[in-house]
Amino acid sequence: MNSISMQSTLASKVSGRKAFAGTSVSSAGRILPARQQVRRVSPQALFTKNKTKNEKKSRTDKSAKEVDPLVPAFTRRREVFAGRLAMFGFAASLIGEIASGKGVLGQLSLETGLPQNIIEIALVAGIGYNLFSAARPGSPTFSESNQRDVKKRQKGPNQNPKINISEPKKFLGITNFGFSKKNEVFVGRTAQLGFLASVIGEKVTGKGPLGQFSIGTGVPLSQAGIGLIAFISFFLVAAVFEGNYGEEMMEDKSQY
Repeated sequence: MNSISMQSTLASKVSGRKAFAGTSVSSAGRILPARQQVRRVSPQALFTKNKTKNEKKSRTDKSAKEVDPLVPAFTRRREVFAGRLAMFGFAASLIGEIASGKGVLGQLSLETGLPQNIIEIALVAGIGYNLFSAARPGSPTFSESNQRDVKKRQKGPNQNPKINISEPKKFLGITNFGFSKKNEVFVGRTAQLGFLASVIGEKVTGKGPLGQFSIGTGVPLSQAGIGLIAFISFFLVAAVFEGNYGEEMMEDKSQY
């Protein structure tokens, strides 16, 4: 055999080995290319993969979202709900005061037919029950998942000493005019404080928030109502026309 035929035979053997290395034999004895081979995954590897995915999903603090609505607890999501409820309730109480001349307690007394002192006792009892139940040891407030979830809320001036009154937007946790998550949280907190202050003030003065404002400023109730409508209208128009409705509005998911 000459050198040329020997080289040809050697090359064919090498190429055959390479081809064989990249193939497999089917059950029918047919050789399959490597790209057509079925990759077999062991049940143990599949279980480990699914377990890892589930562990990653658990980091979203799903349990913090599933606190029973009937169980009192301090959560960041409930603060948003309470703020919205306070905004609605405070606005309704102002409209009711313009119509009836009475505050929240007086309006509830008119609607239910119960004496105002009973309304006051029921209101204090409801607030006290929710407050102490949410703060008691063992409450969902102190669960590990809820505490991790609460930490997502942006730090305020009490938690971050670097924030001071010289930066009012950071200090109050707000943005420019517009419907944003930060602004909603701030307005909701203000509404909660305003609603509580109006109820306490009504107990002392016998008048609703507009009546209390009238006592403090000497402005008649009718003019106070007009001033309130103008105040709300200004901020509403400013929020609509100067607000940002793009990605900037949807950022900072920690607020919810």
